[in-house]
Amino acid sequence: DGAWRLVDAAGQRLYDLVLSDPGVGPVEGGWRGPAGWGPATSDGATLTLEGAGAMTLERTATGWRGRWTVGGETVPASLIRPN
Repeated sequence: DGAWRLVDAAGQRLYDLVLSDPGVGPVEGGWRGPAGWGPATSDGATLTLEGAGAMTLERTATGWRGRWTVGGETVPASLIRPN
């Protein structure tokens, strides 16, 4: 639950997110960034930012890492708590 930030491999901010985990079913919330804003959902394996792209998810000690895909291009990314 709460605030998260999607960053690229260099740690540069891509999107800010607010997510809520009800404990049953998908995680839901919203995102905002250079492309605008929209709904965000996760099934635990993939985070989808509607209208922006999707990220595969792998838990780390400080958040999540994976591959961010948008427009057919895939790059390493992380989902971290903002400072």
